[in-house]
Amino acid sequence: MNPMGRGCPPLPSKIVQRPELNHINEAQVAPRLKAGVIGPWGLAALVIGVTSPAIGLYATWGPIEATAGPVAPLVFLAALTITLPTVLSYASLSRHAPSAGAAAAWLWTTVNPTTGLVAGLVMIFYFLMAAISVPLLFALFFRDLVEWAHVEIPGMAVLATGLVLQSALIAWICLRGAEASIKTTIRLMLIETGVVLALSATILWVKAGQAGAVNLGPFNPAHATHGLSGFWAAIILGMLAFSGFDVIATAAEEAQAPRQHVPRVLIIAVVGVALFWAVNAWVLTLSTPLTQVLEYNAEGLTAITPVARAYWGWGNVLVVATAFTGLTAIYIASVQGASRLIFALARHGLLPPPFARLKGEKRVPQNAVLIVVLTCVDTTEGR
Repeated sequence: MNPMGRGCPPLPSKIVQRPELNHINEAQVAPRLKAGVIGPWGLAALVIGVTSPAIGLYATWGPIEATAGPVAPLVFLAALTITLPTVLSYASLSRHAPSAGAAAAWLWTTVNPTTGLVAGLVMIFYFLMAAISVPLLFALFFRDLVEWAHVEIPGMAVLATGLVLQSALIAWICLRGAEASIKTTIRLMLIETGVVLALSATILWVKAGQAGAVNLGPFNPAHATHGLSGFWAAIILGMLAFSGFDVIATAAEEAQAPRQHVPRVLIIAVVGVALFWAVNAWVLTLSTPLTQVLEYNAEGLTAITPVARAYWGWGNVLVVATAFTGLTAIYIASVQGASRLIFALARHGLLPPPFARLKGEKRVPQNAVLIVVLTCVDTTEGR
């Protein structure tokens, strides 16, 4: 069965290599997700949410400096250059064959169902890993919040509390439908982006009063203190920050004008996030000596928290708060992507039929959403 949206013409010859598939009509496929509920801003929120302007910066800036030296913005730009061809490939395929099954649908159509199933399971696992990592990062930032409040809570209690509360919240949001998930993600992105920009503006204001403190040194390859090998190792960290951008492809069936909006939004959002990281990483690199960043990393601290404390004092709690909003957005986008893939595979008979059932007027794949959230909870508790 053809995984394309209703009314979409057959896959073009560049994608479909099996002529007999050119005459398959999507109208034969049921059930279907609710169409037209995600506009361009919502699609952008998915990409930005899963990569997270704040978490992508907070989680990688310190390790990148420790690995390559004070050239973090240059690393982010290099990682974008390497990632962009894959982004363009996804954009092209989404323009020709928008589908909730994304790469899984493209492969089961052009190769065979087994290949599509394998690709789908890999993508589901990929999004699950992103979602599972969220409670672990949540605990790290929650520890910073607990220390700020001078409250002593055992480490495992922090993890368990964060896991249950956050997973319950994400399940509630995602079960309300794609529109509710997207609106929540947009609000979270606005909050965290505003805080990051405010911190960078504060740092620049302070540094502007110091002679020569504001410079373009972080963009100079000569400042890579660990040479080419360290720089390439840091690029791996930079590329990991882009993980998940392909979640936008799974939203095609629920998007407005998917052939037009999905490819365009994907490219603009990925480039925009990369530039955001590069600019703010430049400011953070100017904010703190490399030796101090190395000390924070050696102590197992997220370097951004003590940096924010140095410039904002007790106001660094805002940075911790944006870590929570960013992690929540990642969780929502990951559940959204994984559940749509499970639904698409089940609809085509590649996974158990109950996962293809939709609930209510908003046509939410309830079983698919719940299995993703419960898997995250069970796996994290097992750790």
